[in-house]
Amino acid sequence: MAALTLTIHRKLAVSFSLSAFLLIVVGGITYQLNSIEASIIATSVAVAIILTVGFLIYRSITNPIDCMKSAVKEIAKGNFDTKVEGEQRKDELGELARDICRMKEGLKEKDKMKDEFISVASHELRTPIQPILSYTDLAARGVIGKDQAFQVVTLQARRLKQLTDDILDVSRIDGRRLVLMKEKFHLDELITGIINERKPSLNNQVSLNFKPLLRNVRGQTHDAANEQIVIHADKARITQVLTNIIVNAIKFTKKGSIDVGATIIDGGEAVEISISDTGPGIPNEIFPTLFTKFSTKSVASGTEHGTGLGLFICKGIVEAHGGTIAALNNSGGGATFRMVLPLLTFRKEPHEEPAPSVTASERKMLSTAGSSEKQPPVPKLSAVQVGPEQISANSASKK
Repeated sequence: MAALTLTIHRKLAVSFSLSAFLLIVVGGITYQLNSIEASIIATSVAVAIILTVGFLIYRSITNPIDCMKSAVKEIAKGNFDTKVEGEQRKDELGELARDICRMKEGLKEKDKMKDEFISVASHELRTPIQPILSYTDLAARGVIGKDQAFQVVTLQARRLKQLTDDILDVSRIDGRRLVLMKEKFHLDELITGIINERKPSLNNQVSLNFKPLLRNVRGQTHDAANEQIVIHADKARITQVLTNIIVNAIKFTKKGSIDVGATIIDGGEAVEISISDTGPGIPNEIFPTLFTKFSTKSVASGTEHGTGLGLFICKGIVEAHGGTIAALNNSGGGATFRMVLPLLTFRKEPHEEPAPSVTASERKMLSTAGSSEKQPPVPKLSAVQVGPEQISANSASKK
């Protein structure tokens, strides 16, 4: 028979029960003996027992709390190797100690990720700065032409701008200040344009394909190649998400194919975009934190890495549109990213054009007017779901 665990509530219940029992005994003795001396002795013994038991219960609660308080202070100072006493306890204080340990491990992991990000970001900053300094110096001495130096400086300056833009996007997502400038556009045409732009960067052993549009009806997939998808979203931001995932797939896929597909789901209320590659897949160590900040790791040859911000930004953008994003490793190798976005409408007329281009001020007016529109519900993915926290977005113009 397992021993009964004395939780704090049970200890207090035992203390109250013992107090009540002793009071009854004192009353009984006083009634039976009808003696003041006997009543005083019985009362003194009862009070002594109650105080002793109460003190023991008090110390059994306050001692571990004092130890945990000291441990929390050390953790707050950044000493994540501090041992937390009381993990083995079976009562409520044991649960509290285990929660503190989980918090400590989480903070330790975040601190490690922060250090890794600083290291990677420092490398990413030095990489473009060095060519800028070298080429400007060579151009100043007349070793190379100014046009050649200008091209290199421009290219590296764009890399620096991309890094700073990523850091600013992270700040906006964390502060729920991500700005969306929504407009109507054809999603399939956008995907085709991104693929055509990236094809020249592929090596001869990798192919990049856009599969024909599909429609999922009651679990059955049908061809919808002659139809078009019109969505109401921030075109630049959706381009940023798709480009980031496709570029990552190109970076890690040395041989095979990268397939991009789109499927109309949920009765035409949402579209699922999938990007699948035949690369090395997602390392198991970073899979649980894939869409968090500073999640990065070298794979394959160990030379491919990033700042660890791209997928976090992608998740924030997709969720700001009322969508979801997930990832999984393919059974045959490689990885697949899936994102679901709500549809404004599903059109069968291939010749109907989306809304014409407008100026930034007009887009701001349209975005503000459309900020109250409700997004249709988005079905959950069967893959690993990420980003449970919904990120709000204001439909105002970018600064």
